[in-house]
Amino acid sequence: MPKRLDRLLVPFAVATLSLLGGCDKKDNESSTSPKAEVAGAPQLQNETYDCNALENDNPLKRSWCQAKKLFDLNNSNLGANALAEYVRGFRLGIDDARQARASSVDRQKPESQTESLQNQGYRAGYESVITQMGITEFNCESDSEPASEYREHWCEAAKSFRMSNTGDDKNPFLRARYINGYMAGGRVALTVPASMESFLNNETPEGKQPPINTPKADTPSTELIFYKGFNAGYKAMVATIRESINQVMEQMKSSNDSDDPDDPDDSDDSDDSDNPDNPDNPDNPDNPNNPDNPYNPDNPYNPDNPNNPDNPDNPDNSYNPDEQGST
Repeated sequence: MPKRLDRLLVPFAVATLSLLGGCDKKDNESSTSPKAEVAGAPQLQNETYDCNALENDNPLKRSWCQAKKLFDLNNSNLGANALAEYVRGFRLGIDDARQARASSVDRQKPESQTESLQNQGYRAGYESVITQMGITEFNCESDSEPASEYREHWCEAAKSFRMSNTGDDKNPFLRARYINGYMAGGRVALTVPASMESFLNNETPEGKQPPINTPKADTPSTELIFYKGFNAGYKAMVATIRESINQVMEQMKSSNDSDDPDDPDDSDDSDDSDNPDNPDNPDNPDNPNNPDNPYNPDNPYNPDNPNNPDNPDNPDNSYNPDEQGST
C-alpha cells in the first residue's frame, strides 16, 4: 500500500474505532503518534468543519465535507445525528473501495424499501471512488444502453470474469482489472503470428516475443487477475481467428470443387462456342460446315464435290473419261 494512503487510512480507522468506544486515549500521548493525531479530533456525533477551506493534510475534514455535500442534497433537514451516521457510512464505503473490496451494500439504491442513512452514505462513498478512478461499467442485461463494439467486447470479458471464478462478480475493481487484461490479450493475439502455418499449428514463431511475461511469484493477487484476464482474452481471440480462417478455407475449397475441370458432372461445353470440340464451332474439323472440312459439300476440295477440279467426275476435269471421249 502506498505510504501516503497508509497515512490517510490509519487516522481514519482510529477515528472509526473511537466511535465504537474502542479508543479511550489519554490526552498526554506523544504528538508524533498517529493515534495521538486523531485523539484530539471531535467525536463523530459532534464533528463539524468549515468546508470553505480544505486542508490537504486532514483526511477526516475532506471526507466529512464530501459526505455533507451529498447528504444536504436530500437529507439536510434531518439534523446532526443523521449527518454523523451518513458520514460514518460514507467513510466506510471509501475505505472498502480504496482496498478494492466488494461493496457490502447493494450498489443499486432499493426502490421499494427504506434504507438506513449509513447504507446511503456507504454507497455514496463507494461510488465516489469508482467515479474518481474512471472505471467503465455497462449493464449487459439492459437493452436501453447504446450498442457499440466496445460494449460488446466488454460484456464478453465480463462474462469471462464471472465464469472464471477469479473473484467476486460484484467487485468492480477486480472485474475492471480482469477486463483490462482480457482486452489487452485480444489485441496482442492479432500481432503475434508470423505465418499462417505457425498460427494454425499453435506454434510460437521463432524469434517472436511471448505474448506476455510470466508473473513473478510475489506478484500481488490483484495484479495476477490482470494476467488471468490477458490469457483468457488472448485464447478467445486466437480461437475466433482460427474459426474465421477455417471458414474461409472451407469456402475456398467448396469453390474449387465446383470449378474442377476433371469433374464430368461439372463440365458443360454445349454452350461454349469457342470450344474446338463443340460440333457447332465452325473451326471444329468434324463440323460439316467447316469450310476446311474435306467432307464439307461446299468445299471445292471435297472428293465428292462435282466442282472439285480433281474430281474425275467433274466435267471440267481433263482427266474425266467422258471429257476425253468427247474430244
